[in-house]
Amino acid sequence: WSKITIDSSNSDLTSATRYYYSETEPTESGNYWHYVDGVVTVWEAVVEEHEYLDFTLLDDGTYAVLAKSGVELPAEVVIPARFNGIAVTQIAENGFKERGEIRSIVWTDSLTVIGKWAFGSCNGLTQVTIPQNVVLIDDFAFNSCMNLHTLVIGKGTETIGECTFQNCFALKN
Repeated sequence: WSKITIDSSNSDLTSATRYYYSETEPTESGNYWHYVDGVVTVWEAVVEEHEYLDFTLLDDGTYAVLAKSGVELPAEVVIPARFNGIAVTQIAENGFKERGEIRSIVWTDSLTVIGKWAFGSCNGLTQVTIPQNVVLIDDFAFNSCMNLHTLVIGKGTETIGECTFQNCFALKN
C-alpha cells in the first residue's frame, strides 16, 4: 500500500481507514480483518500506550511525537521508530519545548522533520546528533538550549529554519 502513488484528488481514499488481512490474531497494532464463517470481521485493535509520549496521526498516515502534558520525562528520551505499527516521522511543533529534564535524545532514522520549537529552551541538552534522514530542522527547533555545546547534523538535512540554534551560547562544536 505504501508504494502506491495516489493523486491528491483522491482525498477520500487517502483519508480512509485502511485494514489489512491477517489470518491469525495480530500481534502488532493496526487495523486488521479476517473471515469468520465467510463474513469479513475486524480483529479487535491492539493499542499501544506510552508512559511519557503522545502521538498525533498526520495527513500522510505517519505519526508526529510529543511529550505528554504533565508527565515527568526521563533524562534520556527515546523516540520510537513506530507506534501502533505506523512510522514516527516527525517531532511535533512545541513537542518537547521547555522540558529541562531532557539530557539526551535517542533518535530513529524514520524521522524526517524536527518541528518548530520542538526542543526550544531544553537547557538539559548538551549534545545533539540529528538523524541521517531528517530533511528539515524547522524554525526555532533548538532555540535557547543554553547548555547545548556539541551538534552533529545528519547528511540528509536540507533545511535549517529561522533562529533554529539562536541563543545556544555554549555551542562550540
